[in-house]
Amino acid sequence: MKLNFFLFSIKNFSSKRLSNLRKYGEFKFNFKNFINDIPMHISNINNRKVDADAQLVAKLFNEYSSKVDDINLMRRQLNTMKQTASDLKKKNMDINSLLKDTKKHSDDIAKFQEQLAEIELKLMNEALRIPNITHPDVPVGSEEKAKIVKMVGVKRKFMFNFIS
Repeated sequence: MKLNFFLFSIKNFSSKRLSNLRKYGEFKFNFKNFINDIPMHISNINNRKVDADAQLVAKLFNEYSSKVDDINLMRRQLNTMKQTASDLKKKNMDINSLLKDTKKHSDDIAKFQEQLAEIELKLMNEALRIPNITHPDVPVGSEEKAKIVKMVGVKRKFMFNFIS
């Protein structure tokens, strides 16, 4: 079955709230466990001959986590600035410069969220390329190394020859 990757506009990713990467559409990811088992995933990727990069997924997840932390810090600072402006307004003090700083800070948060959405898109594109872990009993290699575990029924004999 071929998976078609779906794209969203960058504005829909992280503009209102930070998305939860553990569930992305119908796919669930546990990046922390993935990062803890990078060698196993690299081996699995090589055994299955898939064009995927586990190291890149780990790097992008670290970038994503860092960007989320930065945005959360900036939001806390913005809330503090808004509270200070509200307190100064109640005391009838001039808050014009503080409002300009608040506006600039809000714009910076929006830029960071756009960057976060781009990182998130790259991360999910790469993560969707990582194959599931193969069962340990599955032989590694070509078809000749495969073994029959169980035969059900009788093998049919056809009246014609297959052309390969």
